[in-house]
Amino acid sequence: MDIILEQILILSIMTVVGVIAYKLKAINKENANGLVKVIIKITLPLLIFTTFAGTELTDEILINSHYVFAA
Repeated sequence: MDIILEQILILSIMTVVGVIAYKLKAINKENANGLVKVIIKITLPLLIFTTFAGTELTDEILINSHYVFAA
């Protein structure tokens, strides 16, 4: 449960920093669109890759992944 609260706290801090930067005009709409593209095209795929790279594959995971891709 501590990990969940830690992740929520980190996300909240990042959100507050982003809102403050936007209010102080450190980030405008053009920059914000560029940041969104970086997050969507680079950061999220890398996050997915590193998550799967760190996962230990068990028989149960392999069987369940078959059901996911079959649907």
